[in-house]
Parts: sequence; C-alpha cells; structure tokens
Amino acid sequence: MLIQYFGPDSGFLFDAIPSDGGDLVPAGPFTSTRLTGRNPDTGYEVTLLGEGFSRDSGETDFDRLTGMEFRLNGRLVARIAQVDWTQDEFVEGFGPLVVAGSVEGLQGLFSTAPLTIDARDAGTSLAMGSFENGDLFSGIDAPMIVYGSAFGDEILGGRRGESELFGRSGNDTILGSYGGDRIFGGADDDLIVSDAGDVLGDTGEGMTPVDVTGDTLGGGAGDDTVIGGSGRDEIWGGTGHDTLAGQAGDDTLGGFHGDDLMAGGYGDDELWGAFGSDSLLGEAGDDTLGGFDGDDAIFGGDGRDELWGGRGRDTLGGNEGHDRIGAGAGDDTVDGGAGFDELAGGTGDDILLGDAGHDTIYGAAGDDTIFGGSGDDLIFGGTGADVFAFSTGDGDDTILGFSAPDGDRLAFDTDLYSNASDGEQVVDRFASVNGSGNVVLDFGDTSLELVGVGALSDLAGVITDEI
Repeated sequence: MLIQYFGPDSGFLFDAIPSDGGDLVPAGPFTSTRLTGRNPDTGYEVTLLGEGFSRDSGETDFDRLTGMEFRLNGRLVARIAQVDWTQDEFVEGFGPLVVAGSVEGLQGLFSTAPLTIDARDAGTSLAMGSFENGDLFSGIDAPMIVYGSAFGDEILGGRRGESELFGRSGNDTILGSYGGDRIFGGADDDLIVSDAGDVLGDTGEGMTPVDVTGDTLGGGAGDDTVIGGSGRDEIWGGTGHDTLAGQAGDDTLGGFHGDDLMAGGYGDDELWGAFGSDSLLGEAGDDTLGGFDGDDAIFGGDGRDELWGGRGRDTLGGNEGHDRIGAGAGDDTVDGGAGFDELAGGTGDDILLGDAGHDTIYGAAGDDTIFGGSGDDLIFGGTGADVFAFSTGDGDDTILGFSAPDGDRLAFDTDLYSNASDGEQVVDRFASVNGSGNVVLDFGDTSLELVGVGALSDLAGVITDEI
C-alpha cells in the first residue's frame, strides 16, 4: 500500500472523509472505474479508483478498489495506491471513521500489507500526528516505510516495528515504533526517539534493509538529538554537533563529525566519538568508549569499562568499577576512579591518577606525571622524564623502570616528611634497601619500592615537593 502526500494538509484523510455520519456529495463524472464525491463541510473531493463501479437506487457498489485521490480546491493533496480492496473490506475499514470518527477500522485495513508513505514531492511538511493525533499509526501492525518532505516533518512508526523512517531535509521529529526500525534523520537539526531498539544512520541513501532485533537510528547532517529506547540500538550522529542517548539495552553509538555528546544509559554499550571534540558517558553497564580524533571527555560510569582516548588532548575517567583506560596520543589526563584499574598513558605528556583501589599504571612514552592514589599500586614509568607523586594514605606502591639519569623524579607531599627539611634528610630517615636489593621509602601509611634501584646515593637529588 502506498500513500503519496503532496500537501498542504497532512490531516487530509480525516478532513476529507465525513466523520459524523454524513455522506459525500456526488461530484464529477461517474464511470465503471472512477467515482468522485465531495465533502460539503470541508470542500475536499475524494475519488475512488477501481473496477465494476455501478449505481442502483442511489446506492454505489464496486467489485474492487485500487486507489483513492484527495483534492482540495482542485489541488491533489494525497493519493492512496497499490491496494486491492473489496467493497466489504473498504466499508469495514472506513465505516467506523464515517459513523463514529474511530480509526480502528483503518488500522486493520492499513495493516493488511506493508505500508509506504511518500512525501518526497510535497510542497509542505508531513505531520503524521495530524492523522487523528497519531492514533492511526500507533495501531498499524504492518511494516512501514516513510519518506519525509524537504521541510520539518513529524514522522511516526507503527506498532509492529520493522519500519524504515527517512526524515530527509528539514528539522524533523521522528518517533520509532516498538522495535526493529531503521531511522534516518537526514539533513538539518532532527529529534529522533526510539521506542525500543532501533538503528539510526545519516541519510539512509543506498542502504540495504536488514533484519535487526533493535533499531538503527541516524541523525545525518545538522545538530541532531537522537534518543534510543529499551532495545539494542545503533545510533549514528552524522556531520553535525549531535546529542545521542542509548537509554536501556546494549547500544552502539557513533558520533562521526562534529562535537558530539553521547550517553550510553543502562546496558553494556559501545560509544565511538570519531572526529570532533566529543563528550562520552558510559553510565551504567560494562561499556566500551573510544574518542579517536579531537579533544574528548570520556567517562565510564558504573561497571567494568574500557576507555580509549585516541588522538588529541583527552580527559578520561573510569569512575566506578575495575576499568581499563588507554590515553592514546596527545597530552591526556586519566583518572581511574574507584576499583582496581589498569591505566596506560600513550605517547604524550600525560597525567595519570590511579585514585582508589589497587591499580596498574603504565606511563608509556612522554614526560608523565603519575599519582598512584590510595591502594597498593603497581606503576611502570616508561620512557621520558616522569614524575611519581605521593601523599599520605597512598598505600604501598611498587615502581618499575625508575631512572634518575633519564630525568625521573619523586614528588612527595610535605605531610609525608614533616620532620625532614630536604631530600637528604628524607633519604636518611625514610629510605633503606630491602632484602630484594631494592630501595624502599617507608613513611608509615605510604611506602614505595623502586624495583631495580639498589643504591641510596644520588637518591636525594630526585626528591622534590613540586610537581
């Protein structure tokens, strides 16, 4: 079934068909294949197309109906085509609308075959909510394909799902169905909301339909807002500065171009920033977040998350859970948060904070500043002149790869050695060599073992209270 909409009245179906028990007034020529009637209250003309039209004692009968046309002041507003209805089916479908203004009959009639609504040639926007406040489409069980106009449309999915909704250009509002939809915003600033699990992409041009249990949603060009639902959604932002929200379900969100804001919501989500300076929030669940290009802000939330900064000056935070965080290229700031985290600095001059928990921290390349935080941490400095910072309550930490000749330093909060005035006194009062031949500095509730450093000489020269 095909509904072609040309404008200017999205509510043509209910404006053209009398819904108070009235009749259409005969208008135009009557043939065996064509019948036209006019609604005297609105001026709409409705033309029925088919086969076997006849009149007997003022009653009109037909064998089959193949289409309908709706005109206002001579202008074609809409066309229904690709149908094959008997007279009984037509009466059962449109009868409740005529008698009581009810859409239940139409919902059943429009659910007998896949439904396509095409507004690509419309001169005005398509507002599917005007179809009896959108109640018509909420009860359609057939798969739907909807093509919006070049203007700001309101596009609705049906009840069954498995729909394909294309906003095209204009600032569109697109509401998905109960699952399995593919939704594409197109150009301009769109609002896309999925009721279940949808797939969202940009323009949707040239894409091959696939069977999905969730929805595919796409913002396209423009600054879009795309909101997933309770299923397994795929949401793609497009070229603008987009806001993407996965909500419930195990979702995949991708920003592409633009400075995007993405929130995974509940579930084990994947968020990919791509180009632009993006903000990614994993929220609940075991999430995977990647920033790629741009200066990104990436935060995991609850759960066991994996965060990857990519290129750019990124800020990454694991928050709760046992997280894995890789800074990538650029001068990044990484905070593991609570939990037993694994942090890696990358190629830039990074700031790495283990925070609470027993963490493993890799400085990698660059001149890094590393804070183990509370807990017993294992710290690898890597190449470059690194600073290892400690304060009271930081636990018993182990440092591997410490090299004074390479410029590494130990930065101690003065609260650790309030009774020592300089580095030499710190070494005299707190440093020793343990049974493994490694230097240990023990301040009571904070200690550190320098694996591979076996001599106290020259140690005072690398101790500072400045970071």
